[in-house]
Amino acid sequence: DLKRWRTVAISTGEMDLETFIATAGRKTKAGQLVRLLNIPLSKAVRFHDHQNGKQHADALKDAYQHHHGAAGREWIKWLADHQQQAIDTVRECEARWRSLIPADYGEQVHRVAARFAI
Repeated sequence: DLKRWRTVAISTGEMDLETFIATAGRKTKAGQLVRLLNIPLSKAVRFHDHQNGKQHADALKDAYQHHHGAAGREWIKWLADHQQQAIDTVRECEARWRSLIPADYGEQVHRVAARFAI
């Protein structure tokens, strides 16, 4: 029975996985980098009607604390009622994302793109 790891984690840590493993004198494997992505981000400059990042973060926190689970129940119901449509949409999105990446970028990049498609 083949076991597969299907989780992708996105960390806000100050040290990426490659650097963390290198501090132990080890080398990373391509599969590890696909699972814990290192995506550089620039400093936010838009806060969606809030004056700064703290106010924006506080508004998000307030929203998820008061409304958690509300949309999720309906989303799960929709997925259960429209399984084939959901599967077809995911496959279409994966194909579209993969088509944007040159073939010579390697399979790991294509796997990450497929995950971001959904």
